[in-house]
This record gives sequence, structure tokens and C-alpha cells, in this order.
Amino acid sequence: MKYLSILLLLIITISCKSRTEAEIYMESYIEQGAEGTVLRTELWKGGLLKVFIQNLVNKEEIVGVFNDYDILIQIQPHDYFKKFEGSNKAFIKRKDSIFYFDNVFLEKLNEDAAEILSDIEQWDRQNINKWKKIQ
Repeated sequence: MKYLSILLLLIITISCKSRTEAEIYMESYIEQGAEGTVLRTELWKGGLLKVFIQNLVNKEEIVGVFNDYDILIQIQPHDYFKKFEGSNKAFIKRKDSIFYFDNVFLEKLNEDAAEILSDIEQWDRQNINKWKKIQ
């Protein structure tokens, strides 16, 4: 029985796909794109906000946003939300204003992951994390 347990543990360990932090963030937050109206949000410990949106074909989608609390609380039900596929760019529109933000706040990641993901398309640093009137 002891040998069977060790063999099983060894098989599981070998068969597990080892992914880096950068790969996980890339797959979970960068590659995905979404667009639609925010239905509700769910704040998770550690700076993650799950955003439930009704997309353009009336299906519900869930998008993860990993950022500072001050940014996450800006996203409210009834906002128009857009996350650009394959980039770190996202924005919300509310009435006559727009708020640009990074979907993943790279400075919260470990140094290696942040360096790998820093090549991903992002907003101009002067235009993010503040409300602007739509011209």
C-alpha cells in the first residue's frame, strides 16, 4: 500500500503541467477579450475583481481584473466595460465619461512575471486611472 501511494504521488507530480506565474496571468487576464454592460462585480481577496458582463449577444461573461482596490471600485453595475483581447488594455464608460485602466497591475506581480508581461500592449501611462470626459 505504501509503495502504491508513493507511485501514485510520483505519477501525479510528473503529469502536472508546470506553468509560470506569467503564463497563468497571460491566460487568465491578458488573452481574454470582452465587451458589454456590467451586471455585477465580486471583489476577491488579493486585488481580484470578477466582473460579470452581459456581452453584445446577450450572454453573460466573467472577466477578471487584477489591480489596486482604488481602481477596482470604479467598476460598477450598468457601466459599459471593454477589455481588449491580447492586451492589458481595458476601460469603462459611464454616462459622458471614460476610465482607462490596466487589466493587470504589473507592479503587484513578482519581478520575473512583470518583466515578461511588460511587453504586452498597455495604455499610455498619462491617460490611465482617472476619469475623463468623452469628447
